[in-house]
Amino acid sequence: MAKKVNLGSTKRFGPRYGRRNKDKIASLENEHRGRSKCPYCNYVKVRRLSRGIWQCEKCNAKFAGRAYTFTSPKKSSPVLMKSDANSKKDDFEKELMEIEEETKKEIAETEQETVETEEKVIEKEEIHNELAKEPKTEVA
Repeated sequence: MAKKVNLGSTKRFGPRYGRRNKDKIASLENEHRGRSKCPYCNYVKVRRLSRGIWQCEKCNAKFAGRAYTFTSPKKSSPVLMKSDANSKKDDFEKELMEIEEETKKEIAETEQETVETEEKVIEKEEIHNELAKEPKTEVA
């Protein structure tokens, strides 16, 4: 006995166009008429507005996808999601904080070096002044 296949919306074609073509159309129509997961809010509320334009009903985000299927960013070209943007922002802020800490350390080191050099200069001046105050003795 032949295997019975549910064609769904492609029943309208009747015996025309062949089984494979009708199966392809049935799978495409099921995907683009259904709902998909939003890449921004992760709710299953994405609907197709027109060819390649998709919109989330919850967060109202509009974005481009494929014409008949909305694919997740892992499968299609990379889409910048809010969570990715936030993580990149956090990474940037961390790098900025690290750079600020490094510059503060460098400033503290240079200040310490200048203080040490000033102390050495002061010591040399004191030694020079003490030597200048001592009476000169002539050696014969």
